[in-house]
Amino acid sequence: MSQLKVNSIVPVGGLPSGSSGGIIQVVKNAKTDVTSATTIDAHTNFSGANVTITPTLNSNKIFGIFSICYGVSTHHHILNFRIVRGSTVVSDVAAASGGGSTFQTTTYGLRNMYDANGGGFVTLTFLDAPATTSATTYQLQYYSVQAGTKYLNRGGNDSSYYGRGASTFTVMELSA
Repeated sequence: MSQLKVNSIVPVGGLPSGSSGGIIQVVKNAKTDVTSATTIDAHTNFSGANVTITPTLNSNKIFGIFSICYGVSTHHHILNFRIVRGSTVVSDVAAASGGGSTFQTTTYGLRNMYDANGGGFVTLTFLDAPATTSATTYQLQYYSVQAGTKYLNRGGNDSSYYGRGASTFTVMELSA
Protein backbone atom coordinates (compact mmCIF):
# COMPACT_ATOMS: atom_id res chain seq x y z
CA MET A 1 0.00 0.00 0.00
CA SER A 2 1.36 3.46 -0.95
CA GLN A 3 1.12 6.61 1.14
CA LEU A 4 1.67 10.22 0.22
CA LYS A 5 2.52 12.55 3.10
CA VAL A 6 3.04 16.29 2.70
CA ASN A 7 3.05 19.30 4.99
CA SER A 8 1.15 21.41 2.48
CA ILE A 9 0.25 21.70 -1.16
CA VAL A 10 0.49 25.13 -2.74
CA PRO A 11 -1.85 25.75 -5.66
CA VAL A 12 -0.47 26.77 -9.05
CA GLY A 13 -1.91 30.28 -8.58
CA GLY A 14 0.03 30.82 -5.37
CA LEU A 15 -0.61 30.52 -1.68
CA PRO A 16 -4.16 30.59 -0.30
CA SER A 17 -5.79 33.90 0.62
CA GLY A 18 -4.36 35.24 3.88
CA SER A 19 -0.94 33.66 3.31
CA SER A 20 2.12 35.62 2.22
CA GLY A 21 5.66 35.22 1.01
CA GLY A 22 5.33 32.32 -1.43
CA ILE A 23 7.17 32.53 -4.74
CA ILE A 24 4.69 32.47 -7.61
CA GLN A 25 7.10 32.76 -10.55
CA VAL A 26 10.74 33.56 -11.35
CA VAL A 27 11.93 35.31 -14.52
CA LYS A 28 15.60 35.75 -15.46
CA ASN A 29 17.41 37.60 -18.22
CA ALA A 30 21.08 36.67 -18.63
CA LYS A 31 22.98 39.30 -20.60
CA THR A 32 26.22 37.90 -22.00
CA ASP A 33 27.07 40.39 -24.73
CA VAL A 34 29.03 43.62 -24.15
CA THR A 35 27.14 46.90 -24.05
CA SER A 36 28.74 50.32 -23.95
CA ALA A 37 27.43 53.85 -23.43
CA THR A 38 28.94 57.32 -23.14
CA THR A 39 26.13 59.57 -21.89
CA ILE A 40 26.99 61.82 -18.94
CA ASP A 41 24.90 63.92 -16.53
CA ALA A 42 21.72 61.88 -17.10
CA HIS A 43 20.28 58.58 -15.92
CA THR A 44 20.76 56.32 -18.93
CA ASN A 45 19.52 52.82 -19.76
CA PHE A 46 22.02 50.10 -20.53
CA SER A 47 20.66 48.30 -23.60
CA GLY A 48 19.33 44.82 -22.79
CA ALA A 49 19.91 45.27 -19.05
CA ASN A 50 16.34 44.57 -18.01
CA VAL A 51 13.82 41.90 -17.20
CA THR A 52 10.04 41.74 -17.72
CA ILE A 53 7.52 39.94 -15.53
CA THR A 54 3.71 39.78 -15.67
CA PRO A 55 2.33 39.57 -12.10
CA THR A 56 -0.62 37.23 -11.59
CA LEU A 57 -2.27 39.42 -8.92
CA ASN A 58 -2.03 43.20 -8.52
CA SER A 59 -1.53 42.79 -4.75
CA ASN A 60 1.64 40.71 -5.18
CA LYS A 61 5.14 42.10 -4.79
CA ILE A 62 8.21 41.75 -6.98
CA PHE A 63 11.62 40.94 -5.48
CA GLY A 64 14.55 41.57 -7.80
CA ILE A 65 18.25 40.72 -7.89
CA PHE A 66 20.43 42.46 -10.48
CA SER A 67 23.99 41.09 -10.67
CA ILE A 68 26.08 43.47 -12.74
CA CYS A 69 29.53 43.14 -14.33
CA TYR A 70 30.78 46.61 -15.28
CA GLY A 71 33.81 48.63 -16.28
CA VAL A 72 34.85 52.15 -17.29
CA SER A 73 37.42 53.53 -19.74
CA THR A 74 38.90 56.28 -17.54
CA HIS A 75 40.68 56.54 -14.20
CA HIS A 76 38.93 57.91 -11.07
CA HIS A 77 35.49 57.34 -12.49
CA ILE A 78 32.36 57.36 -10.33
CA LEU A 79 29.50 55.29 -11.67
CA ASN A 80 26.08 55.13 -9.99
CA PHE A 81 23.42 52.51 -10.72
CA ARG A 82 19.69 52.41 -10.13
CA ILE A 83 16.74 50.25 -11.16
CA VAL A 84 13.56 51.75 -12.56
CA ARG A 85 10.08 50.51 -13.41
CA GLY A 86 8.98 52.92 -16.12
CA SER A 87 9.80 56.32 -14.65
CA THR A 88 9.57 55.06 -11.05
CA VAL A 89 12.80 54.39 -9.16
CA VAL A 90 12.46 51.11 -7.25
CA SER A 91 14.76 51.53 -4.32
CA ASP A 92 14.88 50.23 -0.77
CA VAL A 93 17.32 53.03 0.04
CA ALA A 94 16.10 56.55 0.79
CA ALA A 95 17.99 59.52 -0.58
CA ALA A 96 21.02 60.27 1.54
CA SER A 97 20.81 63.54 3.41
CA GLY A 98 23.65 65.98 3.16
CA GLY A 99 24.52 69.61 3.37
CA GLY A 100 25.98 72.07 0.93
CA SER A 101 26.80 70.60 -2.43
CA THR A 102 26.64 66.94 -1.30
CA PHE A 103 25.15 64.82 -4.06
CA GLN A 104 21.90 63.18 -2.96
CA THR A 105 20.90 60.01 -4.74
CA THR A 106 18.44 57.16 -4.61
CA THR A 107 20.72 55.25 -6.95
CA TYR A 108 22.18 51.93 -6.00
CA GLY A 109 25.79 50.90 -5.77
CA LEU A 110 28.00 53.98 -5.88
CA ARG A 111 31.09 52.47 -7.47
CA ASN A 112 34.35 54.40 -7.60
CA MET A 113 36.70 53.05 -10.26
CA TYR A 114 40.36 53.84 -9.65
CA ASP A 115 41.73 51.78 -12.52
CA ALA A 116 40.61 52.11 -16.13
CA ASN A 117 41.83 48.60 -16.95
CA GLY A 118 39.65 46.62 -14.61
CA GLY A 119 36.01 46.40 -13.74
CA GLY A 120 33.86 45.10 -10.98
CA PHE A 121 30.75 43.26 -9.93
CA VAL A 122 27.88 44.64 -7.88
CA THR A 123 24.59 43.06 -6.84
CA LEU A 124 21.51 45.23 -6.38
CA THR A 125 18.25 44.07 -4.80
CA PHE A 126 14.80 45.62 -4.54
CA LEU A 127 11.27 44.88 -3.36
CA ASP A 128 8.53 46.56 -5.37
CA ALA A 129 4.72 46.64 -5.33
CA PRO A 130 3.79 47.49 -8.94
CA ALA A 131 0.02 47.03 -8.32
CA THR A 132 -0.65 45.63 -11.79
CA THR A 133 -1.20 42.43 -13.73
CA SER A 134 0.31 43.91 -16.88
CA ALA A 135 3.79 43.13 -18.18
CA THR A 136 6.23 45.09 -16.01
CA THR A 137 9.83 45.83 -17.01
CA TYR A 138 12.65 46.58 -14.57
CA GLN A 139 15.55 48.44 -16.20
CA LEU A 140 19.12 49.09 -15.06
CA GLN A 141 20.31 52.69 -15.44
CA TYR A 142 23.64 54.37 -14.77
CA TYR A 143 24.59 57.94 -13.94
CA SER A 144 28.04 59.41 -14.40
CA VAL A 145 29.51 62.90 -14.56
CA GLN A 146 32.85 61.86 -16.09
CA ALA A 147 33.42 61.58 -19.83
CA GLY A 148 34.41 58.13 -21.03
CA THR A 149 32.85 54.83 -21.96
CA LYS A 150 30.84 52.77 -19.49
CA TYR A 151 30.61 49.01 -20.11
CA LEU A 152 28.52 46.05 -19.09
CA ASN A 153 30.21 42.64 -19.12
CA ARG A 154 33.80 43.82 -19.57
CA GLY A 155 36.40 46.02 -17.92
CA GLY A 156 37.92 49.19 -19.34
CA ASN A 157 40.67 47.11 -20.93
CA ASP A 158 39.27 44.25 -22.99
CA SER A 159 42.45 42.17 -23.22
CA SER A 160 42.35 38.46 -22.44
CA TYR A 161 44.27 39.18 -19.24
CA TYR A 162 41.26 40.93 -17.68
CA GLY A 163 38.52 38.64 -18.96
CA ARG A 164 34.81 39.28 -19.25
CA GLY A 165 31.79 38.58 -17.10
CA ALA A 166 28.04 38.36 -17.53
CA SER A 167 25.17 40.26 -15.95
CA THR A 168 21.92 38.66 -14.79
CA PHE A 169 18.59 40.30 -14.01
CA THR A 170 16.20 38.15 -11.97
CA VAL A 171 12.75 38.98 -10.59
CA MET A 172 10.38 36.88 -8.46
CA GLU A 173 6.69 37.41 -7.89
CA LEU A 174 5.86 36.99 -4.19
CA SER A 175 2.33 36.45 -2.92
CA ALA A 176 1.08 39.37 -0.86
